[in-house]
Amino acid sequence: MKQWKSPQSCNSDEVINNIAYNNETLALIIENETSNKKRIELRSLSTFDPLWSTSFNAAYHFTPWNNRVCVLKYNEWLAIDYGNSRLFHVSKDGQIATNGSTTTYAVNDVFAPTDLYFYLMNTDISSLDTNHIINLNMIYEQPIQNLPKYFVLSDSHGKYFPPYHRTAQYQLVIKSISGLQWNNPWQQELSVNNLIESTSIKSIISTCAGIIFMVGTNSIRSWSASEIIQDIVNITQSIRSTYDHLNRKTDISICTIFPCLKTSTRFLTSNLLTSNIND
Repeated sequence: MKQWKSPQSCNSDEVINNIAYNNETLALIIENETSNKKRIELRSLSTFDPLWSTSFNAAYHFTPWNNRVCVLKYNEWLAIDYGNSRLFHVSKDGQIATNGSTTTYAVNDVFAPTDLYFYLMNTDISSLDTNHIINLNMIYEQPIQNLPKYFVLSDSHGKYFPPYHRTAQYQLVIKSISGLQWNNPWQQELSVNNLIESTSIKSIISTCAGIIFMVGTNSIRSWSASEIIQDIVNITQSIRSTYDHLNRKTDISICTIFPCLKTSTRFLTSNLLTSNIND
């Protein structure tokens, strides 16, 4: 067993908030209790030598373990700034990624199995500046010739995404609907199963190169895991049978998203709800 102590682990006035492992390396979130500054460091698992270090502006919070780091694909990282309700996408060489880089990462993930999983407990987003929040619950289409278009259909997890985004390589059309579920027989406007049959959504799907679904948080509180899985199967099969250009397995991407631990009339306790989520 190996053991590292201060100052090799961190300085005497610092604390390690969180550690994550990937590919023989360790990512550490380190907080300086004197300056309240935080940084993410990547270190060798075998020697604990630092490989790179990047500071980021994060609000101080008294609750321990709220600043976390988790691994993404391609040896990249996601740092969670609890105090400011923000996520920092950190590249494999320790650079804070721009919004464009983060979007590129998400689009590239359409072509591989999606295994992004961000688990953030008890996050309070009330600190966000609502003066700069745009109403994104609309469809915005701006056809661009010779650019592949990807359609993102999301519940409230996507409410801060712009309704349209374009780069030199691709374009995104994003539809965010708070309360969206895979299937909702009582409110069809909140049901993916019904929305994909609407004229406006059909016109987008018919010309898109891929679909990204960010849905599930609301479904898991109302339906069993087996029912949700069957809904997803029915929806994906319906899309593939209707649109020949979306027949490949990688044409439809379903992202794993934040779970909601708020109990419901069907799952009256947090244990029942957690069991359904884990199923």
